[in-house]
Amino acid sequence: MTKDQVEDIAFLSYLTPFFAGIIGWIYYYIILGPGESFYTIFIVVSKDPFLYLIGCIGVITATIFDAKGSEGHVEEITSRVEKVALALLAIEAAVAFLIAGVDISKIFFMFVDGKYSVILPLSLLIYSYLIPVGRTRLPRPSLHSTLNAFAVLIMISAPAFIFYMYALQGATDAYEEGVCIFLIGFALFIISNQPSLLKKTRRKT
Repeated sequence: MTKDQVEDIAFLSYLTPFFAGIIGWIYYYIILGPGESFYTIFIVVSKDPFLYLIGCIGVITATIFDAKGSEGHVEEITSRVEKVALALLAIEAAVAFLIAGVDISKIFFMFVDGKYSVILPLSLLIYSYLIPVGRTRLPRPSLHSTLNAFAVLIMISAPAFIFYMYALQGATDAYEEGVCIFLIGFALFIISNQPSLLKKTRRKT
């Protein structure tokens, strides 16, 4: 297998979560029938554990081929996984807004009921921070990596907080606080990565 072929496999594997989502939408649209609402299809697709596993396995496979084919630095591979995770989250949020309009509570419950729509991007973010562990020599912690890890923990704590309040405390209106917690973590993640994003933009220009 040539180097170019390995790089092509890595690139296509990074797109596996997107391909799986599209195939899932087409499959359930046919199975449930054209008369079914897009809201129901969104929930069914985002609750399918096989689509979640396919997405995770695809990205993990991509990082393996990426490391072998391009001999890329760990930081570059980590950055690619992060971009896939954020792109997934952005696309799912856009689809949710198109389906639910400006009904924030409905959008939030779409992500709560369709659990893998949030769990998959968060799983990929966590995986991106586990990639450097495979090296024999771990990097010294930096402010950037610390802020990123803290931001991911905040985002993960949002659904955990909602589940705790609903399952153990019986609170049905905790989603608003959960949204605020998630947005704080997401904003911190964007702010933490803004300098690197600016540097990449300047290089391209």
